[in-house]
This record gives sequence, C-alpha cells and structure tokens, in this order.
Amino acid sequence: ARESHAGGVHAIEIHRQRTALISAIRKFLIAVSDGGFVPLPHTRRVSITQIDCPVVAECDQRIRIVHHRFASQCARGKIVLQAERGAPIYAAFSSTAAGLTEDAMTVWSKDYPYLKGVECPFDLMSPYYQWKSSFKIDTLEQNLRQQGHSVGTIATMTALSFSRGGRVATLRILHSGGELVLRGEELRKAVGYTIIPSTQFAIESIGRDVVLSGYGAGHAVGMCQWGAKELAELGYPFSTILRYYYPGTELQNMTLTKPPTPPSS
Repeated sequence: ARESHAGGVHAIEIHRQRTALISAIRKFLIAVSDGGFVPLPHTRRVSITQIDCPVVAECDQRIRIVHHRFASQCARGKIVLQAERGAPIYAAFSSTAAGLTEDAMTVWSKDYPYLKGVECPFDLMSPYYQWKSSFKIDTLEQNLRQQGHSVGTIATMTALSFSRGGRVATLRILHSGGELVLRGEELRKAVGYTIIPSTQFAIESIGRDVVLSGYGAGHAVGMCQWGAKELAELGYPFSTILRYYYPGTELQNMTLTKPPTPPSS
C-alpha cells in the first residue's frame, strides 16, 4: 500500500511539473506566433502511463487537413535562415525527443547556435516514446572489431557520462583485453540504429544478451517530428514551430542557392 501511495504521489508530481512546463512553453509559442495561433476547439484526456495529459481529439480528416496545410505552407518558397548571419541553416530533425532536444555539439561536435536543446513535452503520443531492446553480446564484440576496435570478451558495460538532455554521452566497456570508451552514438552505430533507437537509455542487464530500456528515437538534434506534429494539430503555425525548435532563426522568401554544410559523420 505504501509503494502504491508513493507511486501515486510521484505520478501526480510528474504530471504537475509537466503541466507547468507545457503551460510555459505554450505561452512562449503564442508570444512568437505573430498572431497566427488558431487553437483547435476540442480536447480530451487520455492516460499516458497512468498520467493524464491533455491532447487534441479531432477526427482523422481534420488532422489530415492540418498536416496538409502545414506541409503546403512550408513548401511555398520559404527558407529558414540564421538571424545573425542571414545564412541557410542545417535543419536537422529526428523522430522523437522524449525530453530535451539535444545540442549539435554533443552529437556531432559541431557548434550550431540554432541547434541547442529545447524542452519538448509534446511527443508523448509517439510510438517510439518508450522502448525496450536487446542484442547479443558476441554480436557487439564482432561489430566493434569490424569497426577497428581491439576488443576481447566483454565483461561489463556502463554509462560513463551523460549529456545535458540526459542521454548517454560515453560508455565504458571492460573486456578481456582492457577498456574501451565509446560515445553513445558509436554504440548505436555498432549495434544498429533500429535496435538502439536513441542514446537515452539505461542498461538493465548484461550477460549473453544486453538488455536496454529507453526513450525516444533518433539523434534528437533540431526539430522533433512528433512534437511538431502535436503542435501543428494544436493550431500553431509552421513559422512558430520552426522558430521554437531552431532558436535564433527567421523565415524569408528566397531561393536556396548555397546549401548549408551538414555535420561530418
């Protein structure tokens, strides 16, 4: 009973914090929406892991209309520019942030001033919001060797450091030949991006199989697609959504003559 009560109190506190965060972000979005905020009229409440959260409950047709308008508006010759330099941005995006979006410096060691982490509590309905995965330890050993790492038989693997967004920045792997330190994204590359959807994970167990549980999908830099989808369904214009996920940018009508330089892999 005590555990049940404690869990309920914890869920209420999470809901309170999330509600306050969403309220603050929505106030910001309205402030920068150029008067274009058009909230859809109906909302309902659904349970997300036993935590109630307001979401839009419109029919599929209406949602398709919103998506069509969002996509068509974005395609009308507009380009996102870095406000200070007037240069096209590298408009990175990924599926599901499940928390803070990530700094480009953390993922790619590139300092893009408009690719800084922002809060994203809008992607709770993503099918990739929470996940669990496993892979064979000998598969990891083999793949690391193929990528040029000198690795013996792996004994343990632990998170060594975390990003500001709570994702695994580096891991320490102890093996029969010594120690190997990997970046979180290097582990995803070695095992497979579909097997480890994101670096926001915890290592549940390690034996013949490594079991991970985590949140989100993708590198989490820039725009969160599921977050943008929710904001569009709530009626926010595409210009506001883009400025939120790419802070310090502006939209202009122009033809892209020189593409931005993507980060090196």
